[in-house]
Amino acid sequence: MEHTHIISASDLEQYADRRESEAVIPELIYFLVKQSVSNTDECRIPYGDQVNQPGWDGRVHTEETFLEFVPRGWSYWEIGTGRNPQTKATADFTKRTKTLSDVDRAEAIFVFVTPRSAGSGGWAEPKQTQWRKSKEGRGWKEIRIIDGVKLADWLREFPAIGNGMAKKIGITPRLGGLTTPHEHWNLIVSGGNAADPPLPPALFTAARLSACDALEALFAGKTQKLSLFAESEIDVEDFAAAYLASLEDERGRTYADRCLFISDEDAWRSVVEGRQRHVLVASPRLALDSIENMDLQTIAINKGHAVIIPLCGAWSGDSPEIIKLRSPSREEIEGILREAGYPIVADFLQGSLK
Repeated sequence: MEHTHIISASDLEQYADRRESEAVIPELIYFLVKQSVSNTDECRIPYGDQVNQPGWDGRVHTEETFLEFVPRGWSYWEIGTGRNPQTKATADFTKRTKTLSDVDRAEAIFVFVTPRSAGSGGWAEPKQTQWRKSKEGRGWKEIRIIDGVKLADWLREFPAIGNGMAKKIGITPRLGGLTTPHEHWNLIVSGGNAADPPLPPALFTAARLSACDALEALFAGKTQKLSLFAESEIDVEDFAAAYLASLEDERGRTYADRCLFISDEDAWRSVVEGRQRHVLVASPRLALDSIENMDLQTIAINKGHAVIIPLCGAWSGDSPEIIKLRSPSREEIEGILREAGYPIVADFLQGSLK
């Protein structure tokens, strides 16, 4: 199965014409870097309303490397979304080269990122090569360019980020059957009364400590397979999304960017070809627990991914390898809702949770 692009180079190039891309592309680069290497001594890439800060657009130091995207050691990044990226790169390179000493430049890599490639107002690869060669005598250890083509390839390694990016820029992902935990949680939250506080994640994680511990072990890379028994077909997805939403530190975003809810077999086979470990939450319709589809979970595990298998139906309770998602009691639900600020808990219980 071909490892499919979720976002293409042409999608990125078209998005670069929108003003909002000036803030979003740096954010994308930040999260791609954080996912690509497990440990960074420094990763400073301002995004959002911080993009106009003086200084470098990005500064990264790591003892790891990731393909042609994240170099080992010090790297200094400039990011441009405008037309004629070569002019932008030249101006940034000239200005920034003066800010580093000869000693620092000799041990550092200059990286220029543009979502544009060879399209209108872009930068064709032969001209990129000429540009890099013309700058080789300026004392840098190496000079790299990540254009729209390479950025699309980078996103292909992290389909959860790519899928979220596709939704953000308003396009239909080329690979269907995928949902991110963030998207799923937003659907849950948006289903309530707009006047009420957002539903707390604890509503879906309460009384499920053993399942939370097992989920944490899976995301931390300590295990590769988790079978969860649930009363409802969507309960496992609700639980996983809520657990990730409950993690308020960067760990929650890091985990979520490596997690996908998958409901299509072709999407499953495509995603497992990725080189980076992901946690794949299977839809019940994939029936990964059946003999007919056992190869789907086997392929994923053999490729280094982790899988969450939902089980529904009759519960025997005699398998230690299966964790049951117990429903919280009415008293537990009342306590959670009151703490979250719901004004009329009884009405909520009679309506949404009856």
